[in-house]
Amino acid sequence: MNTMLVTAILADICSSTGHPQPVREKVRVWGMSGVERLRFDNGHTAIYKYAVEPFDGEAQILRAAYWSGTTFPPT
Repeated sequence: MNTMLVTAILADICSSTGHPQPVREKVRVWGMSGVERLRFDNGHTAIYKYAVEPFDGEAQILRAAYWSGTTFPPT
């Protein structure tokens, strides 16, 4: 996992959406993927997920499941 690239992508997302750089808290980070909680100065939080192959297809899988009518248990 290229941590400099993950940081650069987050900086680009924040810049392009007009958000300040958040404080990053690792929730779970592995060698090929990670989940972080982002804390912004205004008190808002967000989850930042990233991955490399073969773990980078989660969004596509969730979209396909949604459009096929698959139901998920509440979290």
